[in-house]
Amino acid sequence: MRNTAGRRIAGRRWSWLAVACLGGALLVVPGPGAVAQQGGEGDGPRATPVGVATVSERATTQTVPVVGRLVPRRAGMVAAKGSGAVEHMAVDVGDVVEAGDLLARLDTESVRLEVELARAEVQQREAALEEARSRLALAQQELERLASLRRSAAFSQARYDDKSEEATGLNHSVSVAQAALTIARARLSLAEVALRDAEIRAPYPGTITERHTEVGAYVTKGAPVVALLNHLDLEVEADIPFDLVDGLSIGEAVDVFLDDETQTVAALRALVPAEDTRTRTRPARLTLPAASGPERHLAAGQSVTLMIPEGPARTVVTVPKDAVINKPTGNMVFVVVDGVAQPRPVDLGPAVGDAFAVRDGLSLGETVVTRGNERLRPGQPVRATVPPSARGTGEAGDGSAADG
Repeated sequence: MRNTAGRRIAGRRWSWLAVACLGGALLVVPGPGAVAQQGGEGDGPRATPVGVATVSERATTQTVPVVGRLVPRRAGMVAAKGSGAVEHMAVDVGDVVEAGDLLARLDTESVRLEVELARAEVQQREAALEEARSRLALAQQELERLASLRRSAAFSQARYDDKSEEATGLNHSVSVAQAALTIARARLSLAEVALRDAEIRAPYPGTITERHTEVGAYVTKGAPVVALLNHLDLEVEADIPFDLVDGLSIGEAVDVFLDDETQTVAALRALVPAEDTRTRTRPARLTLPAASGPERHLAAGQSVTLMIPEGPARTVVTVPKDAVINKPTGNMVFVVVDGVAQPRPVDLGPAVGDAFAVRDGLSLGETVVTRGNERLRPGQPVRATVPPSARGTGEAGDGSAADG
Protein backbone atom coordinates (compact mmCIF):
# COMPACT_ATOMS: atom_id res chain seq x y z
CA MET A 1 0.00 0.00 0.00
CA ARG A 2 2.77 2.44 0.93
CA ASN A 3 4.77 1.60 -2.21
CA THR A 4 1.73 2.16 -4.42
CA ALA A 5 0.91 5.55 -2.90
CA GLY A 6 4.50 6.59 -3.22
CA ARG A 7 4.56 5.69 -6.90
CA ARG A 8 1.36 7.76 -7.47
CA ILE A 9 2.88 10.82 -5.78
CA ALA A 10 6.11 10.47 -7.63
CA GLY A 11 4.32 10.02 -10.94
CA ARG A 12 2.12 13.09 -10.36
CA ARG A 13 5.17 15.18 -9.50
CA TRP A 14 7.03 13.97 -12.54
CA SER A 15 4.08 14.64 -14.70
CA TRP A 16 3.72 18.24 -13.76
CA LEU A 17 7.22 19.60 -13.27
CA ALA A 18 10.88 18.94 -13.05
CA VAL A 19 13.12 21.32 -11.19
CA ALA A 20 16.71 22.00 -12.10
CA CYS A 21 19.03 24.69 -11.00
CA LEU A 22 20.89 26.26 -13.87
CA GLY A 23 22.98 29.32 -13.03
CA GLY A 24 20.71 30.20 -10.12
CA ALA A 25 17.52 30.16 -12.30
CA LEU A 26 14.52 28.03 -11.61
CA LEU A 27 13.33 26.15 -14.73
CA VAL A 28 9.82 24.67 -14.75
CA VAL A 29 9.20 22.04 -17.44
CA PRO A 30 5.69 20.66 -18.02
CA GLY A 31 5.27 16.97 -17.81
CA PRO A 32 3.85 14.64 -20.43
CA GLY A 33 0.33 14.80 -18.92
CA ALA A 34 0.19 18.58 -19.20
CA VAL A 35 1.27 18.46 -22.84
CA ALA A 36 -1.49 16.02 -23.56
CA GLN A 37 -4.12 18.33 -22.03
CA GLN A 38 -2.99 21.37 -24.07
CA GLY A 39 -3.00 19.52 -27.35
CA GLY A 40 -5.35 21.12 -29.98
CA GLU A 41 -5.59 24.63 -28.52
CA GLY A 42 -3.43 26.00 -31.31
CA ASP A 43 -5.98 24.98 -33.95
CA GLY A 44 -8.56 27.67 -32.81
CA PRO A 45 -12.43 27.28 -32.57
CA ARG A 46 -14.24 25.55 -35.39
CA ALA A 47 -16.27 27.67 -37.92
CA THR A 48 -20.05 27.52 -37.42
CA PRO A 49 -22.09 26.62 -40.53
CA VAL A 50 -24.64 29.34 -41.35
CA GLY A 51 -26.91 30.41 -44.19
CA VAL A 52 -26.01 33.68 -45.86
CA ALA A 53 -27.42 36.17 -48.38
CA THR A 54 -26.26 39.28 -50.15
CA VAL A 55 -27.48 42.83 -49.55
CA SER A 56 -29.01 43.91 -52.86
CA GLU A 57 -31.09 46.61 -54.54
CA ARG A 58 -34.75 46.44 -55.48
CA ALA A 59 -37.21 48.73 -57.20
CA THR A 60 -40.06 49.67 -54.90
CA THR A 61 -43.05 51.97 -54.84
CA GLN A 62 -44.52 53.26 -51.61
CA THR A 63 -48.30 52.91 -51.51
CA VAL A 64 -51.08 54.39 -49.39
CA PRO A 65 -54.30 52.44 -48.66
CA VAL A 66 -57.47 54.16 -49.88
CA VAL A 67 -60.91 52.72 -49.19
CA GLY A 68 -63.17 52.42 -52.23
CA ARG A 69 -66.37 50.65 -53.17
CA LEU A 70 -67.77 48.55 -55.98
CA VAL A 71 -70.33 50.25 -58.21
CA PRO A 72 -72.24 48.92 -61.24
CA ARG A 73 -71.52 50.46 -64.59
CA ARG A 74 -75.20 50.05 -65.54
CA ALA A 75 -78.06 50.24 -63.06
CA GLY A 76 -81.38 52.02 -62.85
CA MET A 77 -85.11 51.94 -63.49
CA VAL A 78 -86.59 50.09 -66.45
CA ALA A 79 -89.54 52.21 -67.55
CA ALA A 80 -92.64 51.48 -69.59
CA LYS A 81 -92.49 52.72 -73.18
CA GLY A 82 -96.25 52.85 -73.47
CA SER A 83 -99.37 53.24 -71.38
CA GLY A 84 -101.73 50.54 -70.24
CA ALA A 85 -102.76 48.16 -67.49
CA VAL A 86 -100.16 45.66 -66.28
CA GLU A 87 -101.31 42.26 -67.50
CA HIS A 88 -98.36 40.11 -66.36
CA MET A 89 -95.25 40.46 -64.17
CA ALA A 90 -92.58 37.97 -65.22
CA VAL A 91 -89.91 38.69 -62.57
CA ASP A 92 -89.53 39.21 -58.86
CA VAL A 93 -86.91 40.83 -56.64
CA GLY A 94 -83.66 38.86 -56.77
CA ASP A 95 -84.27 37.27 -60.16
CA VAL A 96 -81.31 37.22 -62.53
CA VAL A 97 -82.19 38.08 -66.12
CA GLU A 98 -80.41 38.24 -69.44
CA ALA A 99 -80.65 41.02 -71.97
CA GLY A 100 -84.00 40.71 -73.80
CA ASP A 101 -85.78 38.68 -71.13
CA LEU A 102 -89.43 39.56 -70.48
CA LEU A 103 -89.95 41.65 -67.34
CA ALA A 104 -93.63 42.63 -67.63
CA ARG A 105 -96.42 42.82 -70.20
CA LEU A 106 -99.16 45.42 -70.56
CA ASP A 107 -102.69 44.81 -71.83
CA THR A 108 -102.35 44.43 -75.62
CA GLU A 109 -105.94 43.98 -76.78
CA SER A 110 -106.50 47.53 -78.00
CA VAL A 111 -102.99 47.71 -79.46
CA ARG A 112 -103.54 44.52 -81.45
CA LEU A 113 -106.74 45.98 -82.90
CA GLU A 114 -104.83 49.10 -83.93
CA VAL A 115 -102.27 46.90 -85.66
CA GLU A 116 -105.00 45.08 -87.58
CA LEU A 117 -106.65 48.36 -88.53
CA ALA A 118 -103.36 49.77 -89.76
CA ARG A 119 -102.66 46.64 -91.82
CA ALA A 120 -106.09 46.88 -93.46
CA GLU A 121 -105.47 50.52 -94.29
CA VAL A 122 -102.14 49.60 -95.86
CA GLN A 123 -103.85 47.02 -98.04
CA GLN A 124 -106.47 49.59 -99.07
CA ARG A 125 -103.83 52.16 -99.98
CA GLU A 126 -101.82 49.57 -101.91
CA ALA A 127 -104.93 48.74 -103.97
CA ALA A 128 -105.66 52.43 -104.63
CA LEU A 129 -102.10 52.96 -105.76
CA GLU A 130 -102.27 49.97 -108.09
CA GLU A 131 -105.51 51.30 -109.63
CA ALA A 132 -104.02 54.78 -110.12
CA ARG A 133 -100.96 53.33 -111.81
CA SER A 134 -103.15 51.22 -114.14
CA ARG A 135 -105.26 54.22 -115.19
CA LEU A 136 -102.12 56.25 -115.76
CA ALA A 137 -100.65 53.49 -117.92
CA LEU A 138 -103.79 53.37 -120.11
CA ALA A 139 -103.78 57.15 -120.49
CA GLN A 140 -100.12 57.14 -121.52
CA GLN A 141 -100.74 54.40 -124.08
CA GLU A 142 -103.65 56.39 -125.59
CA LEU A 143 -101.49 59.52 -125.62
CA GLU A 144 -98.74 57.69 -127.48
CA ARG A 145 -101.26 56.35 -130.02
CA LEU A 146 -102.58 59.84 -130.70
CA ALA A 147 -99.07 61.18 -131.05
CA SER A 148 -98.36 58.57 -133.73
CA LEU A 149 -101.25 60.03 -135.81
CA ARG A 150 -99.87 63.55 -135.68
CA ARG A 151 -98.99 63.60 -139.45
CA SER A 152 -102.24 61.96 -140.61
CA ALA A 153 -105.63 63.48 -141.32
CA ALA A 154 -107.12 61.52 -138.41
CA PHE A 155 -105.02 63.48 -135.86
CA SER A 156 -107.01 65.75 -133.56
CA GLN A 157 -105.03 68.29 -131.62
CA ALA A 158 -107.89 68.92 -129.19
CA ARG A 159 -108.24 65.24 -128.37
CA TYR A 160 -104.47 64.95 -127.92
CA ASP A 161 -104.45 67.90 -125.53
CA ASP A 162 -107.34 66.44 -123.48
CA LYS A 163 -105.60 63.09 -123.18
CA SER A 164 -102.32 64.75 -122.21
CA GLU A 165 -104.11 66.69 -119.49
CA GLU A 166 -105.78 63.50 -118.31
CA ALA A 167 -102.41 61.69 -118.11
CA THR A 168 -100.98 64.54 -116.06
CA GLY A 169 -103.88 64.34 -113.62
CA LEU A 170 -103.53 60.57 -113.33
CA ASN A 171 -99.82 61.01 -112.64
CA HIS A 172 -100.69 63.28 -109.71
CA SER A 173 -103.20 60.68 -108.52
CA VAL A 174 -100.45 58.08 -108.46
CA SER A 175 -98.29 60.41 -106.35
CA VAL A 176 -101.16 61.01 -103.93
CA ALA A 177 -101.85 57.27 -103.66
CA GLN A 178 -98.15 56.63 -103.03
CA ALA A 179 -98.11 59.22 -100.23
CA ALA A 180 -101.23 57.76 -98.70
CA LEU A 181 -99.66 54.29 -98.75
CA THR A 182 -96.53 55.66 -97.06
CA ILE A 183 -98.67 57.19 -94.31
CA ALA A 184 -100.58 53.95 -93.84
CA ARG A 185 -97.37 51.95 -93.57
CA ALA A 186 -96.02 54.42 -91.01
CA ARG A 187 -99.18 54.03 -88.96
CA LEU A 188 -98.78 50.27 -89.13
CA SER A 189 -95.17 50.57 -87.92
CA LEU A 190 -96.28 52.75 -85.01
CA ALA A 191 -98.95 50.26 -84.07
CA GLU A 192 -96.46 47.38 -84.24
CA VAL A 193 -94.00 49.36 -82.09
CA ALA A 194 -96.76 50.00 -79.55
CA LEU A 195 -97.54 46.28 -79.53
CA ARG A 196 -93.89 45.43 -79.08
CA ASP A 197 -93.46 48.04 -76.33
CA ALA A 198 -96.31 46.46 -74.43
CA GLU A 199 -93.77 43.77 -73.57
CA ILE A 200 -91.18 45.34 -71.27
CA ARG A 201 -87.86 43.54 -71.64
CA ALA A 202 -84.46 43.77 -69.92
CA PRO A 203 -82.12 46.19 -71.74
CA TYR A 204 -79.03 44.51 -70.24
CA PRO A 205 -78.24 41.50 -68.00
CA GLY A 206 -78.51 41.91 -64.25
CA THR A 207 -80.51 41.33 -61.09
CA ILE A 208 -83.95 42.71 -60.25
CA THR A 209 -83.57 44.84 -57.12
CA GLU A 210 -87.08 46.41 -56.91
CA ARG A 211 -90.58 46.08 -58.35
CA HIS A 212 -92.46 49.35 -58.79
CA THR A 213 -95.79 48.04 -60.04
CA GLU A 214 -98.07 45.03 -59.84
CA VAL A 215 -100.55 43.17 -62.04
CA GLY A 216 -103.66 45.28 -62.60
CA ALA A 217 -101.98 48.63 -62.04
CA TYR A 218 -102.14 51.20 -64.81
CA VAL A 219 -98.79 52.62 -65.89
CA THR A 220 -98.16 55.58 -68.11
CA LYS A 221 -95.39 56.05 -70.62
CA GLY A 222 -92.09 56.51 -68.75
CA ALA A 223 -93.33 55.12 -65.44
CA PRO A 224 -90.81 52.82 -63.62
CA VAL A 225 -91.62 49.12 -63.69
CA VAL A 226 -88.58 47.44 -62.08
CA ALA A 227 -85.08 48.41 -60.90
CA LEU A 228 -82.28 46.49 -62.62
CA LEU A 229 -78.63 46.27 -61.53
CA ASN A 230 -75.93 44.75 -63.71
CA HIS A 231 -73.98 42.71 -61.14
CA LEU A 232 -71.79 41.21 -63.87
CA ASP A 233 -70.13 44.51 -64.77
CA LEU A 234 -68.84 46.16 -61.60
CA GLU A 235 -66.00 48.62 -61.25
CA VAL A 236 -64.21 50.33 -58.38
CA GLU A 237 -65.05 53.87 -57.35
CA ALA A 238 -62.74 55.68 -54.93
CA ASP A 239 -62.05 59.21 -53.73
CA ILE A 240 -58.34 59.82 -54.26
CA PRO A 241 -56.58 62.41 -52.05
CA PHE A 242 -55.36 65.36 -54.09
CA ASP A 243 -51.70 64.76 -53.18
CA LEU A 244 -51.80 61.26 -54.70
CA VAL A 245 -53.36 62.23 -58.02
CA ASP A 246 -50.03 63.08 -59.65
CA GLY A 247 -48.82 59.52 -59.09
CA LEU A 248 -51.67 58.05 -61.17
CA SER A 249 -52.12 57.76 -64.92
CA ILE A 250 -54.93 56.38 -67.07
CA GLY A 251 -54.53 52.64 -67.60
CA GLU A 252 -52.21 52.19 -64.62
CA ALA A 253 -52.64 48.95 -62.65
CA VAL A 254 -53.52 49.31 -58.96
CA ASP A 255 -53.62 46.52 -56.38
CA VAL A 256 -57.09 46.01 -54.91
CA PHE A 257 -57.91 43.97 -51.80
CA LEU A 258 -61.45 42.67 -51.32
CA ASP A 259 -63.22 42.11 -48.00
CA ASP A 260 -62.01 38.51 -47.85
CA GLU A 261 -58.41 39.74 -48.37
CA THR A 262 -58.43 38.40 -51.92
CA GLN A 263 -56.09 40.47 -54.06
CA THR A 264 -56.76 41.51 -57.63
CA VAL A 265 -55.57 44.22 -59.98
CA ALA A 266 -57.73 47.03 -61.37
CA ALA A 267 -56.88 49.44 -64.18
CA LEU A 268 -57.54 53.15 -63.77
CA ARG A 269 -60.26 54.01 -66.31
CA ALA A 270 -61.02 57.62 -65.43
CA LEU A 271 -59.92 60.31 -63.01
CA VAL A 272 -62.69 62.90 -62.78
CA PRO A 273 -61.28 66.48 -62.68
CA ALA A 274 -63.67 67.61 -59.94
CA GLU A 275 -62.23 68.07 -56.45
CA ASP A 276 -64.33 67.98 -53.29
CA THR A 277 -63.52 71.17 -51.38
CA ARG A 278 -64.25 69.53 -48.01
CA THR A 279 -62.27 66.29 -48.35
CA ARG A 280 -59.75 67.46 -50.99
CA THR A 281 -60.34 64.29 -52.97
CA ARG A 282 -61.12 63.49 -56.60
CA PRO A 283 -63.35 60.62 -57.77
CA ALA A 284 -61.71 57.85 -59.77
CA ARG A 285 -63.08 54.79 -61.58
CA LEU A 286 -61.09 51.58 -61.99
CA THR A 287 -62.00 48.57 -64.12
CA LEU A 288 -61.82 45.09 -62.60
CA PRO A 289 -60.77 42.06 -64.65
CA ALA A 290 -63.67 40.13 -66.17
CA ALA A 291 -63.07 37.08 -63.94
CA SER A 292 -63.60 39.10 -60.78
CA GLY A 293 -67.39 39.34 -61.11
CA PRO A 294 -69.61 36.28 -60.83
CA GLU A 295 -66.83 33.93 -59.71
CA ARG A 296 -66.26 35.92 -56.50
CA HIS A 297 -69.88 36.93 -55.89
CA LEU A 298 -69.10 40.62 -55.75
CA ALA A 299 -71.85 43.05 -54.80
CA ALA A 300 -72.49 46.70 -55.54
CA GLY A 301 -71.52 48.86 -52.57
CA GLN A 302 -68.97 46.33 -51.29
CA SER A 303 -65.90 47.96 -49.72
CA VAL A 304 -62.45 47.42 -51.18
CA THR A 305 -59.00 48.75 -50.35
CA LEU A 306 -56.82 50.25 -53.06
CA MET A 307 -53.06 50.58 -52.73
CA ILE A 308 -52.41 53.95 -54.35
CA PRO A 309 -48.75 54.73 -55.17
CA GLU A 310 -47.27 57.80 -53.53
CA GLY A 311 -45.03 58.48 -56.50
CA PRO A 312 -42.81 56.84 -59.13
CA ALA A 313 -40.82 53.68 -58.35
CA ARG A 314 -37.39 54.08 -56.75
CA THR A 315 -34.44 51.77 -56.07
CA VAL A 316 -33.57 50.94 -52.45
CA VAL A 317 -30.98 48.78 -50.68
CA THR A 318 -32.68 45.74 -49.12
CA VAL A 319 -31.75 43.04 -46.62
CA PRO A 320 -33.62 39.71 -46.30
CA LYS A 321 -36.10 39.58 -43.44
CA ASP A 322 -34.48 36.38 -42.12
CA ALA A 323 -31.23 38.25 -41.54
CA VAL A 324 -32.80 40.75 -39.13
CA ILE A 325 -32.78 40.11 -35.37
CA ASN A 326 -35.09 42.21 -33.27
CA LYS A 327 -33.33 43.27 -30.07
CA PRO A 328 -34.61 45.53 -27.28
CA THR A 329 -32.04 48.07 -28.39
CA GLY A 330 -33.14 47.88 -32.02
CA ASN A 331 -32.70 45.81 -35.16
CA MET A 332 -29.35 44.21 -35.95
CA VAL A 333 -27.80 41.77 -38.41
CA PHE A 334 -24.63 39.68 -38.46
CA VAL A 335 -22.32 40.69 -41.29
CA VAL A 336 -19.70 38.18 -42.50
CA VAL A 337 -16.27 39.82 -42.87
CA ASP A 338 -13.26 37.61 -43.66
CA GLY A 339 -15.11 34.52 -42.39
CA VAL A 340 -16.07 36.15 -39.07
CA ALA A 341 -19.60 37.22 -38.04
CA GLN A 342 -19.79 40.73 -36.66
CA PRO A 343 -23.02 42.28 -35.28
CA ARG A 344 -24.16 45.53 -36.80
CA PRO A 345 -27.17 47.72 -35.94
CA VAL A 346 -29.35 48.67 -38.88
CA ASP A 347 -32.04 51.27 -39.52
CA LEU A 348 -34.81 49.61 -41.53
CA GLY A 349 -37.53 51.02 -43.73
CA PRO A 350 -40.77 49.42 -44.95
CA ALA A 351 -41.01 45.82 -46.15
CA VAL A 352 -40.27 45.12 -49.83
CA GLY A 353 -41.57 41.62 -50.47
CA ASP A 354 -39.46 39.19 -48.43
CA ALA A 355 -36.94 41.89 -47.49
CA PHE A 356 -36.68 45.22 -45.67
CA ALA A 357 -35.48 48.49 -47.11
CA VAL A 358 -32.28 49.64 -45.40
CA ARG A 359 -31.96 53.26 -44.43
CA ASP A 360 -28.57 52.97 -42.75
CA GLY A 361 -26.10 50.35 -41.54
CA LEU A 362 -25.49 48.18 -44.61
CA SER A 363 -23.91 48.62 -48.01
CA LEU A 364 -24.74 47.01 -51.33
CA GLY A 365 -23.00 43.64 -51.80
CA GLU A 366 -22.28 42.87 -48.14
CA THR A 367 -22.95 39.31 -46.93
CA VAL A 368 -25.31 38.80 -44.00
CA VAL A 369 -26.27 35.70 -42.02
CA THR A 370 -29.84 34.49 -42.60
CA ARG A 371 -29.76 31.08 -40.89
CA GLY A 372 -28.28 30.32 -37.50
CA ASN A 373 -27.86 34.00 -36.67
CA GLU A 374 -29.61 33.75 -33.27
CA ARG A 375 -26.83 31.45 -31.93
CA LEU A 376 -23.88 33.54 -33.07
CA ARG A 377 -21.54 35.53 -30.88
CA PRO A 378 -19.58 38.61 -31.96
CA GLY A 379 -16.36 37.60 -33.70
CA GLN A 380 -17.39 33.96 -34.13
CA PRO A 381 -15.93 32.26 -37.23
CA VAL A 382 -18.62 31.10 -39.65
CA ARG A 383 -18.77 28.93 -42.72
CA ALA A 384 -21.41 29.60 -45.39
CA THR A 385 -23.54 26.60 -46.24
CA VAL A 386 -25.79 28.60 -48.59
CA PRO A 387 -24.03 30.75 -51.23
CA PRO A 388 -25.04 34.42 -51.42
CA SER A 389 -28.05 34.82 -53.69
CA ALA A 390 -27.95 37.20 -56.60
CA ARG A 391 -31.37 38.47 -55.53
CA GLY A 392 -30.35 39.16 -51.97
CA THR A 393 -32.44 36.35 -50.42
CA GLY A 394 -31.32 33.30 -48.52
CA GLU A 395 -32.84 30.30 -46.89
CA ALA A 396 -35.11 30.86 -43.92
CA GLY A 397 -33.03 31.50 -40.84
CA ASP A 398 -33.53 30.14 -37.37
CA GLY A 399 -33.79 33.66 -35.97
CA SER A 400 -37.03 35.60 -35.94
CA ALA A 401 -37.32 38.50 -38.40
CA ALA A 402 -38.24 41.95 -37.32
CA ASP A 403 -41.71 43.16 -37.91
CA GLY A 404 -40.42 46.35 -39.49
